[in-house]
Amino acid sequence: MTELLLNPEKLLIARYELMSVVGENAQVQESDISKLPLLQAVIKEIFRNHPPVPLLIPRKTKINVEVNGRRICPCMPLASRMLHLTVATLVRNFDWKFENGIKSEEVDMKEMFGLSLHKEIPLKAIPLDFMLKIKWISLFNDDFKMY
Repeated sequence: MTELLLNPEKLLIARYELMSVVGENAQVQESDISKLPLLQAVIKEIFRNHPPVPLLIPRKTKINVEVNGRRICPCMPLASRMLHLTVATLVRNFDWKFENGIKSEEVDMKEMFGLSLHKEIPLKAIPLDFMLKIKWISLFNDDFKMY
């Protein structure tokens, strides 16, 4: 979310894609994710720039073994779908501003190592009701067309 808030033009493009695919009154569904290539690209780019797991020191085994079966986490597809749904819902339903009037230049992007890689100073953003704004605009446009 921090990267999207720091790049408001990308946030608007992603919101436009969501509105055109999902519509104004419907909620984002799991089946919509495959129709959102821009959102998928944004999330991939964020993972490329900010990997969730720190790079580990390579290890060498003492004996040769043959590994059969999966080599990735079996829950990875579920986590990916949930991440896309969550980000899509947050982008589509809310407008965002930084807490306490912080400007985008002042946001600290330092990362801290642990079991996972995360921001040293957590993002503090305030959600604003974007859909209420859309309803007011559409109401105004309907009234305007009547005159």
